[in-house]
Amino acid sequence: MSDPDPLAEWVVLVGDDLGIDPGDVDVGLLLDVARDCAHGVVRPAAPITTYLVGLAQGRARGGAAELRALADRIDVLLATRNHSATDTED
Repeated sequence: MSDPDPLAEWVVLVGDDLGIDPGDVDVGLLLDVARDCAHGVVRPAAPITTYLVGLAQGRARGGAAELRALADRIDVLLATRNHSATDTED
């Protein structure tokens, strides 16, 4: 028998309290966005960006496909930003 996943338990607890179906939360995708922003910008960009993504998803009343599209947009922004930073270093 394995130990319960504390992150999964937290998502269920918070989701239930906020009226959000925990099954609608793509934890892996949000963690990927947070990681990429923390490493590609600065660490505090991680929670701020995931908040902004969640806010945008809520305003669009979007589901999983909307979340994926928003995450893809963040990837493009990071790539553009990092490419621009590389260009200025040359």
